[in-house]
Amino acid sequence: MSERGDSIADNPGDGLTRIESSDPGDLPTRREEPDPGRRARRLVLPATVTDKYEYVQDLRATGGEADLAIVRDRATGDELIFKSYRAGLSPDPAAMEALRRADSHHIVRVIDFQDGVDGAWEIQEFCPLGSLSDWTSARGRRLEPADLLVVVQNVTDALRFLHVLGSGIAHRDLKPANVLVRSEDPFEVVLTDFGIARAHHQFTHVTSTVKGTFHYAAPEVHAGESSAKSDWFSLGATIYELYSGQKLFAMSDGTEVSESEARARSINGIYPTDRIEDPRWKLLVDGLLTWDKDNRWDADQVEAWLRGE
Repeated sequence: MSERGDSIADNPGDGLTRIESSDPGDLPTRREEPDPGRRARRLVLPATVTDKYEYVQDLRATGGEADLAIVRDRATGDELIFKSYRAGLSPDPAAMEALRRADSHHIVRVIDFQDGVDGAWEIQEFCPLGSLSDWTSARGRRLEPADLLVVVQNVTDALRFLHVLGSGIAHRDLKPANVLVRSEDPFEVVLTDFGIARAHHQFTHVTSTVKGTFHYAAPEVHAGESSAKSDWFSLGATIYELYSGQKLFAMSDGTEVSESEARARSINGIYPTDRIEDPRWKLLVDGLLTWDKDNRWDADQVEAWLRGE
């Protein structure tokens, strides 16, 4: 438990921790990979896109919100990602416009976005190394402390930046699959996938349909409410997974629990942190996974932790 007193043992004998101090529902983890053998083309680029970009190949994507393809900038030759949102789905225009104009030090570069007669689509930076989820899966599902420290630094910088960008943007779907590896040497990651991001983060968004992935969703998200504070819980769940090699809501042997069980554990504040052996890392994870969103750690506390405080 952290020395802050935020964590209360729910049952000392079961190895679970009650931590006190977006939307539930499971969208499958999205992975981006070139189609082997360049299968039959799935996407047809709108005319507004082909004026500047030429099609290269489709990307496989698991998830229901968009189709993806690699395109090449006709002027520069740079390869980029074209993301075409499915019918009826569209990101928050205010959030996307702010992201398009933003400094992209630790968020993926959003180059263009339109929502019109051709549907909603965006052009963004292409990171060939793929997502942090895929990158760690090939390395035993865990990160070494030095690399994990970079993830904490980069994602914290990204969230602090997002949460004050324009009127403030809440990501609402932070997880390893939505963090891309921009480079290996030096190791650097960037936050991506702003399809359910919302501007005006100072307000709590109320919804009857909970979006995001349930393994990373904060307790209040399962109650149908989300805000920027929910992003910090998702960061805690992400750090827990990258440190321990298993998801936050899992059995002691690492077996994933059902969606309904994960929701129950989250809402009741019952989730394990005992697999984090190092006291410093456990302090960070406990602070981010604080059940009460108003006492949950945010950028200030994480940055203090990074300074060794």
